[in-house]
Amino acid sequence: MRIQVVSKDNFASAAADVITQYLSVKRDIQVCFTAGKTPIEPYREMVRRFKNGQFHPQKVTAFTLDEYAGIRKTDPHACFQTLSKHLYQGMDWPQDQLITYNEGLSVEAAAENYEESVVRGGGFELSILGIGVNGHVGFNEPGTSFDSRTHVAELAAATIRQAHDEGWGNAPKFGLTLGIGTLRESKHVLLIANGRNKADIVARIVDGDISETVPATAFREHPDSLLLIDEQAASQL
Repeated sequence: MRIQVVSKDNFASAAADVITQYLSVKRDIQVCFTAGKTPIEPYREMVRRFKNGQFHPQKVTAFTLDEYAGIRKTDPHACFQTLSKHLYQGMDWPQDQLITYNEGLSVEAAAENYEESVVRGGGFELSILGIGVNGHVGFNEPGTSFDSRTHVAELAAATIRQAHDEGWGNAPKFGLTLGIGTLRESKHVLLIANGRNKADIVARIVDGDISETVPATAFREHPDSLLLIDEQAASQL
């Protein structure tokens, strides 16, 4: 895993640089996009570049990394809505190239169907993964097997607490997520973290043991993974 440390002010631009180079390739690819707070500014920067004509994505099929169980994709709290608001709508992304979990199926069937969709399309060219304060990626919480495929996950207390802090009083306790095993098969992986509250977990990811107790360490031995962090998140390295 390569590590790139940038200033707080350059974080969004640096992340957008990495992502747009893959979105501009002239062939059909699949890309996994994370929601959450960390990628919002990078996504806004990508939209700005798109509107300014600085880049135009080719045929990119976009997959949602994870989603809360039991809610519709139109729910304002849905991860798909976060991506739509901050990325897809601003770039006029074709609707048939936006893939998320099938809300018409049971959560177990939706997970199996999603995994099949990823495999059928040839896997991911790039997976963009935000890192949680407990080291989770997607809803792959501490203790998740590194071999896991797309599955229904019980959310950790820290994940539910974050949803509460963001104004969601009755957040679900379960979610659907691409598995660590699925994500590790991506050709390229971009892990992103910023802010001083991520400094402790970033240090554990970089210098600690590779362990299922810190899910993001699964990508330390990936053949082409980049950990992009700002100076605050790197402050304990």
